[in-house]
Amino acid sequence: MNGKETFFQNPKEAEQAGIAFIHQELNIWPEMTVLENLYIGREITRPFGVLKTKEMKALAKGVFDRLNIALPFDRLAGACSVGEQQMIEIAKALLTDAEVMIMDEPTAALTDREIQSLFSVIESLKKNHVSIV
Repeated sequence: MNGKETFFQNPKEAEQAGIAFIHQELNIWPEMTVLENLYIGREITRPFGVLKTKEMKALAKGVFDRLNIALPFDRLAGACSVGEQQMIEIAKALLTDAEVMIMDEPTAALTDREIQSLFSVIESLKKNHVSIV
């Protein structure tokens, strides 16, 4: 990474180094809300662990707007279509501000409209010097 051979002990280390991986197999917790799925393990909190829900929603809305997604944050992820769940995974990766995004067949479960939105986002990411694999 950045010209150096790099090894990571686990996916969290890679994420902290700026690498996001979007799996073809969905990594969604169906009994949790869309917002909870976006931030699982990366919640934004106040002291004593109180969630900063407004801040999390504002950041997620920005990503959803870029992806042209119109999902309510309080909807259970299991109630979303497979294509919507895939877009949640993509949005989750975008929320990490990754320098490198590795996508495993990201269009496999998407509609034509979702694919066009994804390609637009990929072009935007490339212009912002994010590497896409």
